[in-house]
Amino acid sequence: MKKIFTAVEVIREKKMNIGTFYLASEANIWWSIVKDPLQGCKLTCAKLFEELRAKLYPMTVQQHKEKKFMGLEHER
Repeated sequence: MKKIFTAVEVIREKKMNIGTFYLASEANIWWSIVKDPLQGCKLTCAKLFEELRAKLYPMTVQQHKEKKFMGLEHER
């Protein structure tokens, strides 16, 4: 999402609306539950991504994926 926002030059004020519009499945369900409490905290797009990553992609999963990636061999 960050890459797309940069490529199409989305202004900061629009990032939250656009970013949450594209949430699907579990992420969309999570957002529908937490949006009111989180928006009351002056939620930024960066904070949204951080919260979403923590909820749907916990550190243990990230570490497992990183370890698996580091074990890949390069093809020649």
